[in-house]
Amino acid sequence: MQDLHSSANYADVLKLKTIIDSISAKYISDFPISEVSNFKLGELQTDYNAFVKALQDEELFTRLQPYAPKNIAAVQSISEYKNRISMLCQQLKIVFVSCG
Repeated sequence: MQDLHSSANYADVLKLKTIIDSISAKYISDFPISEVSNFKLGELQTDYNAFVKALQDEELFTRLQPYAPKNIAAVQSISEYKNRISMLCQQLKIVFVSCG
């Protein structure tokens, strides 16, 4: 029989599982990164690091809102297009009234 060895601390892995199970996806931003940062996760460490990186990237994206200026510009453009369409419709009404 072969023994399986892991460089992970079993207690740390169980604590991580408990933390993950206690946080819903809606509150994932409350994940205690600093609490888990000293855990010995062995082979899971690479996957955990990727998770933390994604979580930090999402928090940064949400905080900085990089597309907000583009959204504001798009809303302004739409408003300008609506005004232009309204003016063109009024001009068409004037043309049809004078022709009729």
